[in-house]
Amino acid sequence: MSRPTSDAEVVVVGGGPVGLATAALLGRLGHEVILAERRHAPTGLDESRAITWMPEGLLFADHMGITGALRADALVRTAHEFRTSPDGPAILDLRLDRLRHRHPYSLNLAQHHSEVALERAVHETPGVTVLRGFTAGGIDQDESGVTVEGVAADGQPTTLRARFGVAADGAGSTKRGAARRLGIDQDFRDYGTFSAVADVELTADPDRADRSWVALDPRRPIGAFAFGPRRWRLIYRVNEGDDRADVVSPAFVEEILRQAYPHATVTRHLWASTFRLGQGQAMHYGSGRWVLVGDAAHAMGPSAGAGMMVGLLGAWRLESAICRHGIPDWGNAVREYEAAQRQASLRVQRGNAMIFRNIAMRNGALASLRSAALTAAGRVPAVADRMARKETLAGLAPAEAPAPARTD
Repeated sequence: MSRPTSDAEVVVVGGGPVGLATAALLGRLGHEVILAERRHAPTGLDESRAITWMPEGLLFADHMGITGALRADALVRTAHEFRTSPDGPAILDLRLDRLRHRHPYSLNLAQHHSEVALERAVHETPGVTVLRGFTAGGIDQDESGVTVEGVAADGQPTTLRARFGVAADGAGSTKRGAARRLGIDQDFRDYGTFSAVADVELTADPDRADRSWVALDPRRPIGAFAFGPRRWRLIYRVNEGDDRADVVSPAFVEEILRQAYPHATVTRHLWASTFRLGQGQAMHYGSGRWVLVGDAAHAMGPSAGAGMMVGLLGAWRLESAICRHGIPDWGNAVREYEAAQRQASLRVQRGNAMIFRNIAMRNGALASLRSAALTAAGRVPAVADRMARKETLAGLAPAEAPAPARTD
C-alpha cells in the first residue's frame, strides 16, 4: 500500500536548477511546496553541464539573492571570440564588458555550484519540503488536485498530493516523463549532427580565463571555455563516421586539446558526453493543474547554458504570473506565463538554430563566406555590440515581479 505524504499546494517534479528555483519562488509566495527529485545529491562537481550564467540570468540571481554565492565559485568572462582556426586570430570579438547592463559579463562555474546555491535558497524558504531519492512513476490529476505516485529514498511506495503540479523533469519529459504522461507532445527540430563536450583539468591555465572562443573550421569546429581554476571545457563537432564513444575517450579529447592548446597537459579528465543538436517546443506548457517549466517545456539543446538561463527566467515569469493572479486562478496564471515564456524561448531557439547550422557546416566555400561576414561585422562596433547583446540574451528577463500577495 502506498504511503501518503501530507498535502501541499504545489508539487514540483524534478530538482535540477529550474525545479529548485521554482520551488523556492513559490515557497517565497507563502505556498506549501514539495520538491521531488530522483538524485540523492546535486550534480557532482566533476560532472558539469550548464556552466554559464549570462547577464540576464544574473538578474534572476539578484532576484533570488544568490549572486554573491555564485561569484564566490565563478570565473568572470568578459569576451567571446570567433576564429577560423584554434590558433588563429579573432575575426569577431564580442565584448560583454561593453554591454549596458547591470552585469556586463558572464559567470562561468560548474553546475554543481549553481545547484548548491539554489538548494540553499530552497532550504532557507519556509514551507518547502525537499524529497531527494524519490523516483516518480505515474502522475494524475482530477478536479481537486494532482497526485504523483513513486518510490521514496527508503524504497517505500509513496503518493504525493497537491493542488497543483509543476513538471521540471528536463528535456525527456515529452518522451518518457511527466509531459508524456499528461499527453503533451513536442515539435522537435533536428539539425542532423552531434556535438561533444569534454571537461578537463589542466596543470595550468593555457589561456586567458576571462575569454572564450570558437573556431568555425568546417573540418571540425572547436571551442574552449574556462569554468574554474585550471578547469576548461572543450566543445567540438562529431563528424560523420566518428564513433560517439571514441570521440569522448581520453585519447581523443587530448587530441582535440592539442589542436586548441598544443602545450597544455591534462591532470584529470572530468566529464565528457555527446549531444544531438536539436531543440523542441512542447505543444502546450500547461495541462489542467499541471505546468511545464525549463527543458520540459522548451528543450534547448547544448548552447552554452542558454537552456538553464531561459528555464530560470521562465520560473521567474511563472512566479510573476501567480503573483498577479493568485494561485486559485491557476489557469490564467499558466496561460500568461506560457504566452510570455514561449515567445522568449522561441527567440533564443532562433538564435540557437543559427549556431547549430554553423556547427554543422562542412562546405569550405560557404565557411569562407561566413568568415568574411563575421570579419566585416567585427569592424563595425555597433554591429558587434548588437551581436553581443543577442548572444547574452539581453532583454530576456521579465519585469520585476510584483510584491507577493498570498490568496487562498
